[in-house]
Amino acid sequence: RLVYQLTKEIKNEKVLIFTESKVTAEYLQKQLNLHLKEEVGIAYGQLNATDYENVKKRFSPKSNNGLPKGKSALRLVVATDTFSEGVNLQDANHVINYDIPWNPIRIIQRVGRINRVGSEHDTAYSYNYFPSDEIDSHIGSNSELAETLKKRVSRRIEEFQKIIGDDTKHLSPEESPEPKKLFEIVTKSADDLEGSISRFSFSELVSMLRQLRDKDPDYY
Repeated sequence: RLVYQLTKEIKNEKVLIFTESKVTAEYLQKQLNLHLKEEVGIAYGQLNATDYENVKKRFSPKSNNGLPKGKSALRLVVATDTFSEGVNLQDANHVINYDIPWNPIRIIQRVGRINRVGSEHDTAYSYNYFPSDEIDSHIGSNSELAETLKKRVSRRIEEFQKIIGDDTKHLSPEESPEPKKLFEIVTKSADDLEGSISRFSFSELVSMLRQLRDKDPDYY
C-alpha cells in the first residue's frame, strides 16, 4: 500500500515518512529501496552529526542552505521522531505516519516539520496508517502479549485523561455521535482506503475521545 501511494497517489512529491522504531525505519527503507527506482534516506537518533545533516539538506535543500557538496537530492526520507523536532523540512508538504505514536502531540510535531514559515506550499498533508484486522487475531493468540498491551493502553488512557480533563467541554459540542457510531466512523475511514489510511486532525481525535468519554464512560 505504501509503495502504491508513493508511486501513484503522490508521485514525484517529497514525502517524510515517520515511525517510532529505528527497526521499522530500517525495514521500510530497505523495502522501499527494493521496490522504488530511487534512493530513500533514513534518519534516526543514532546517526552521527554529519550523516544527519546530509539527510536533512538532501531532503530539504531550500530550507537548509542548499545541497551538501557532491550529493543529490532525496524525495523520500524515513525517520523516527528524532526528525520531528527543531528541523526545517518545509521543502516537502506530505507527512506519512506509518504508525501512530502513543503521544498524540508527536503528530503535531511531525506535521510541524513541513508546515512552517517560509514554505512555498499552500497545503500540508498528513496521512495516518492503521494496523490491519489480522493483528487482532495475532494478539489474541498470545495472552502474555495481550496482557502487556492492555496494561500499556490503560496507562496511556490515564495520561490522556489528565490531558483532556474530566470536566472540560468538547471542542465540537454540537457533535455527539454514539460510541458505536464513532467506532464505525473510524474503522470505515480506514476500510474505505484498503484498511490502511485515514486522516484526522489532532483536534478531531481529541474531540472524539472526549465524546466517547462522556457518552459511554465504561467503554472509554
